[in-house]
Amino acid sequence: MMLMRKKKKRCLGCMSVYSSEAAECPRCGCGDDTNYTQSIPDALPLCTIVGNLRIGKAISMDDTGISYVGLDTEKNKRVHVREFFVPGRMTRLPEGNLKAAAERDIPVIEQKKKEFCQTKGREVNENGTVYLCRSLKKKDLRERKRKKELTQDIALRSIIGTRANQQDSAAFRLFEDGLFAVVCDGMGGISAGEVASTECVRKMLGSAETAYYSEEEILPDFMRRTVVGVDAYVSSLQDMDRQRLHCGTTLLCVSVKGDHMFFTSVGDSHIYLIRDRRITLLTEEHNYLADLMEQVEKGEMDYEDAVSHPKREALTSYVGIGNISLIHISDTFLQLKDGDAVLMCSDGVYRALSDEEICARVTENSKSDAAADGLICSVKEKNLPKQDNATLILYKYSGKGK
Repeated sequence: MMLMRKKKKRCLGCMSVYSSEAAECPRCGCGDDTNYTQSIPDALPLCTIVGNLRIGKAISMDDTGISYVGLDTEKNKRVHVREFFVPGRMTRLPEGNLKAAAERDIPVIEQKKKEFCQTKGREVNENGTVYLCRSLKKKDLRERKRKKELTQDIALRSIIGTRANQQDSAAFRLFEDGLFAVVCDGMGGISAGEVASTECVRKMLGSAETAYYSEEEILPDFMRRTVVGVDAYVSSLQDMDRQRLHCGTTLLCVSVKGDHMFFTSVGDSHIYLIRDRRITLLTEEHNYLADLMEQVEKGEMDYEDAVSHPKREALTSYVGIGNISLIHISDTFLQLKDGDAVLMCSDGVYRALSDEEICARVTENSKSDAAADGLICSVKEKNLPKQDNATLILYKYSGKGK
């Protein structure tokens, strides 16, 4: 009697093999979902091919690069892939980011490469970027497995719109009883806005753990000092010719611990609280229109002239402006209630959808994933000729068991 072997398939995320009868991968939950969104800013999409390596889920990120689970397609073996880049400079460019690195950067990267490979490793060069791979170890996946155990209902979505490139960036980090989320909308030259937003997200995420474990009394001051530091860093970013990029980015940051939420905002991106089917804008807009509206309130300008002013959308504060002073930080915590939803989004979302449309999409779906998909679908359905990049993070709070 012949025994029929069960068919197997390989997960696109963690690259492990599992039964084809299963709806999703039992290890990471990804399976064959090609629409999976990497939670690490600027990470390569699933199934990206680098030489003979296939990229899976991003594991971690630091100042010198991003780590992924990968597949060596020649050996059909799971590997740890490390993408190296030069902090503060554009990556994945044909001319090669490592060649453009200053002499002071190269030793740091070379040391990191040695630490990563230790004894055996292989180097792959693709589009001027260096990738190293070695055997995948259990400790490489500890952080990823820990995150899978966390059950916050949160979703991240982003589309490029009709723009030539994506200048939005977003990411979040989960904790046992909370999270730290960041959304940035970059601005500058062809690639400068992308660099500004990506670097701002990366720097802000570096403060996630400190913010989460900080006492509530000192958190506002800590966030202000953090934003001032990131502003100085972004304002000093340089291109490959060592010329300042003159770029900037808006910033949204939300820190949740238990049922207490703090937020920080710079620029004109929005944070909304949706509660009991009502939507409330929590953030101030740092643009020239806000100044014009003050003149309207004083009777110095007509409302129609203010809202039609050609410079009304010009930002009066952004990360990268240098010596930043205008930062909106919640002075105290907002207490979340069961069923609350917090939406962080770039202007590509709220300029396409009205507050009523946003509220409807969020409340008609009980889960963040479905609601986030609904918001992005609604933006696409508008089919606006000048649709900006649209990025959002949606968090739905449940007070059950707390």
